[in-house]
This record gives sequence, C-alpha cells and structure tokens, in this order.
Amino acid sequence: MKNLFKDTEDKLLASGIEISYLPDEYLFRFGQKADFVFYVLKGKICLETPDNKGYILEDQPMFLGIEELVSQKNISLIDIVTGK
Repeated sequence: MKNLFKDTEDKLLASGIEISYLPDEYLFRFGQKADFVFYVLKGKICLETPDNKGYILEDQPMFLGIEELVSQKNISLIDIVTGK
C-alpha cells in the first residue's frame, strides 16, 4: 500500500529532529496536553488504556499526537510508551 503521507513524511524528516528513546519511556500520558507531534519511523509503540489493556504497534510509520495538537485537545484514552 502506498504511503498516503509520503510528502508530509519527507518534509518532517527534512526539518525535524531525530530522537531515539529507551524502552518504557512515556511519549504521552493520558490527559496530557499535546504540545508536540511524534513521527515514528520504526520500533515498537505500546498504547496503554486506563483499564490496563495494551496494544502494540510495531514497525509501522505513524504520527502520534497530531490530531490532538491540531484540535487543541488533551491526549485521550491512552498512554503511549516506547516498546521493550
């Protein structure tokens, strides 16, 4: 499947800052104000719900926090943690 965000990805990678994280670092916490956006190129991301359910996304390029930043909403429903 073609990457629908290829142009945006190219612009972000050209002007963004690359950051590496260790396992178990929180990128966003439930209810946190989204003041920034992450674009994940590779790795494992864990989405953790308040009722302790977890979902793992692995090696899927994705934006995190963009909808909340644009709409000026807090992160809802999940904590976002780097994978192990």
